[in-house]
Amino acid sequence: KQPIRSHNGKFGADFYAGPKTVIGVVFNGNLFHNKRGGYTNALITDPEGVLQYTTSMDNVLNDKRFNGFGNLNFKHTIDSTGKELTMDVDYGSYQSHADQNFVTEQFSAAIVPPPGYVLHTDQRGNLSVKSVKADYLHPLKKDAKFEAGLKSSIVETDNDIKFFNVVDMEEQPDPTRSNHFIYKENINAAYLNFAKSFPKIDFQVGLRLEQTRTEGNQLTTGEQFTRSYAYLFPSVFVNRKLSEKNQFSFSYSRRIDRPDYRQLNPFRIFVDAYTYVVGDPALKPVLTNSYELGHTFLQK
Repeated sequence: KQPIRSHNGKFGADFYAGPKTVIGVVFNGNLFHNKRGGYTNALITDPEGVLQYTTSMDNVLNDKRFNGFGNLNFKHTIDSTGKELTMDVDYGSYQSHADQNFVTEQFSAAIVPPPGYVLHTDQRGNLSVKSVKADYLHPLKKDAKFEAGLKSSIVETDNDIKFFNVVDMEEQPDPTRSNHFIYKENINAAYLNFAKSFPKIDFQVGLRLEQTRTEGNQLTTGEQFTRSYAYLFPSVFVNRKLSEKNQFSFSYSRRIDRPDYRQLNPFRIFVDAYTYVVGDPALKPVLTNSYELGHTFLQK
């Protein structure tokens, strides 16, 4: 059973500074509370399948989260030809606090089982996202347009997890399981894009440059890492109209998929006495080159 209570709020407003300029603000907030309990039972056997002992675990999790996001946006139409400048400034904060208790018992079958234990965890996480971007659109003559943009973002995460062994109702810190991990990521990007239409051909070409720098610091163990890399991401799209019935298209693009922050977090999230989930801060992004050839017949 996982009863979840979630409360969401949103507020937005636009201010028309003139006939060609709009300034807007948007605020989003979310409160999340999830309190769940679970029970697992494990059978421990020898290689021949003979039962040695059984393990049962009660797992109670009390999870609270808050996510707040703010956006300031600006749009200015430069002239009647459609030239346009847009800008966005964003800030987001994500906070989580999870309190988890495990009560593990071992029951004898063929051998004397290991002793049971009680484990308590206190997990606190803070994530902040700051970004700013600007985009410019410049229509050209003869069904053509030019676009350009810049973007920079900074992400910082601070995750602190404390494990305690509970002995005679007293909590004793467990440094072998506890961890404090800080992660920082800065991404700077710029792009150019050009598109043009002819009577029977439409095409678009673009190029984006991304430079990324990441830092990870495990305060508990003293392990640190720093990475810095830059990639170019070209894209091409061509659509050829052969007749009213047939159209052919070709596209190529290169993209990057980065691990999310949970996948990078080296915390151990326990499911039961023998199962846990852990992230790997050494994960690298995935680069994908995608090619697509299409044929449209009768607009379908």
